[in-house]
Amino acid sequence: MTASPIRLALVGSGRIGTHHARAIAREVPGARLAAVIDPRLDAATALADELGTPAIARAAIVSVQENRSVTLEEVAR
Repeated sequence: MTASPIRLALVGSGRIGTHHARAIAREVPGARLAAVIDPRLDAATALADELGTPAIARAAIVSVQENRSVTLEEVAR
């Protein structure tokens, strides 16, 4: 039986975030990049498109700033 991959969302698509996103998507066995989140939708979209995952902006950032736990499903709305 094969375990389901661990789905990770990356918050921040700047220089370091891009490095981490690529590592998660390409080099971490058992992990899957589920979303790229950034206040700048253009930055999130460029990285997400490169890695084949959804890009999410603004609403997720507000939830994180409010120190509120959110699920990926909530963020994607």
